[in-house]
Amino acid sequence: MALVGPEPGSGTLVTHVGGAEITVRPQPPASRGEPPVVLLRLVSPMFDTLAVAYLDPAEARALARVLLAAADKADPTGPGGWRTPPRG
Repeated sequence: MALVGPEPGSGTLVTHVGGAEITVRPQPPASRGEPPVVLLRLVSPMFDTLAVAYLDPAEARALARVLLAAADKADPTGPGGWRTPPRG
């Protein structure tokens, strides 16, 4: 899996897995008074599909916790020990 990003610390992740592309990045508010969101975009050329989700910060954090837990379960030798337990 190749990770591609504009700059370290930019908050953007673009990765390619098996021909699919996954993009995660912060998005500014869509209009005045709206909160910022996190964009999660999945493109699968094999199935000719595009899926986009706009997550609020709480949803993005919950997804991040679940992804970390799944990664730690899949590879218990990973760096999970240095992380502090999630808040809330």
